[in-house]
Amino acid sequence: MNEKDQVNRRNTRIWVRINEDAKSSYFREQFIQRNGGKFIKEGRHWKWVELDFAKLMIEEFEKKVKEFKSPEPVVRQEKGKKFIFIKNNQEIHIQNLLEFCMDNKLVRGAMYDLMSGKRKTYKGYKFLRKEE
Repeated sequence: MNEKDQVNRRNTRIWVRINEDAKSSYFREQFIQRNGGKFIKEGRHWKWVELDFAKLMIEEFEKKVKEFKSPEPVVRQEKGKKFIFIKNNQEIHIQNLLEFCMDNKLVRGAMYDLMSGKRKTYKGYKFLRKEE
């Protein structure tokens, strides 16, 4: 087998020199001078392609980049239960209990204890009712 056949075959002497040797960039340049072509980075390793094939790969990649469409943003629907709590004689309507607890530095478990009746108050909050 010649160098061209072994350069892309893992764990051959030439592949190790091209990919994992301390002077791998030097060996890649020498290989290109002897055989032509181009090295393309595929993940962690380098892959050698002949020049005609290299042009096709680059053109194909550029074509994919041009055709790429960014995904449309996801529209979140409001779902879930609504809760009504009382603090300082004001009704507080809550759609998302987790966000409300994080914003107001409250413990979510304690708020659930309010709703289940295990607690009467928590940091001035009282549970009134659940909206559907």
